[in-house]
Amino acid sequence: MTKNDIIRMAREAGFERVVAIHPDGSKTVTVAPVPELEAFANLVAEREREECAIVAENKEAWYDDSRGIAKAIRARGNT
Repeated sequence: MTKNDIIRMAREAGFERVVAIHPDGSKTVTVAPVPELEAFANLVAEREREECAIVAENKEAWYDDSRGIAKAIRARGNT
């Protein structure tokens, strides 16, 4: 995940805010501080990787079915 990905996702999530409107009508927009966004994104990604690894390790449920593993990982977003 790149810094640009993190900023784009932060904007999609509503972290963007207008901090000033200039006399010419232009706006100054800011996003939450990038270092903090990166740290947060890294924590979330680390946690998700571990949860996906747990799904993949559950051999009794999936055995050699990689499609089943992928389906189970994708379904995590539906809980």
